[in-house]
Amino acid sequence: MGASGRTVLVWLIHNLFLFWSTGSAGLRVREVVVPPLKIKGSEVELKCLYDLEDKEQLYSLKWYKGIREFFRYVPIDSPPIQVFDLPGVNVDLERSSSQRVVVREVSLRTSGKYKCEVSAEAPSFHTDSGTGELLVVHIPEKDPHISGTRPRYYVGDRVQVNCTSSPSKPAAALMWYINGEQAASTALIDYAPVPTPEGLETSILGLHFRATMEHLQSGHLTLRCTATIAAVYYRQRTVSAQARLTERVHMPESHSILAGESRRTGRVMGVMVGVVVALLR
Repeated sequence: MGASGRTVLVWLIHNLFLFWSTGSAGLRVREVVVPPLKIKGSEVELKCLYDLEDKEQLYSLKWYKGIREFFRYVPIDSPPIQVFDLPGVNVDLERSSSQRVVVREVSLRTSGKYKCEVSAEAPSFHTDSGTGELLVVHIPEKDPHISGTRPRYYVGDRVQVNCTSSPSKPAAALMWYINGEQAASTALIDYAPVPTPEGLETSILGLHFRATMEHLQSGHLTLRCTATIAAVYYRQRTVSAQARLTERVHMPESHSILAGESRRTGRVMGVMVGVVVALLR
């Protein structure tokens, strides 16, 4: 065999290897549809879209969560569908097929990476797969709560408040607004999420700033806190306090002492007068 013949043979072997290893000439998983986000308690539909050559037949379609198989479809078996127990993956057998898998009442344990694996019948035995990831969200049961507010603020007062979310998974993202304007990052106190025994997290975001004439010029101070989780949850809480455009008057300590002594003296004199009147009767 000449050099040209060996070159052709090498080319043929190389392309034959690519043909069998990639399966590009046969079965192909076109798309795996796994919703990225679902709310706890809802259902999710998983889809595996694949193409077969004209002469190929489907041997099996399998679904995995992580490395564990939970669904298998084999057309020649009776029944063709098998479901394997897996915590958090509650398959609706009647509504599932080779085209889709329906999982009921998703929980936090349903979150994870899902893989669809499709295999063709002999003689090709082509196999292809695709993946998708699902995050199940436990949304807060209550709106965010604001604590630490006063009924009124004067110019120069320190505003020190906290916004606390109801437990969720993942932790809600909080943000503060002052009179409708987003608070500066320098005014925010970001606390670490607080875990709960149920595996949820509570978010807390503080807001600390000194009230200025600009904050109070409308006659009131409005503070708003928002809580969001991706695109599936949004809630807010707003509080409003009276505003005074003067500084808070602090009575000097000496005046406080004199005022206190004056009140005590007045009470003593009142008692003495009462005793004298009683003796004269």
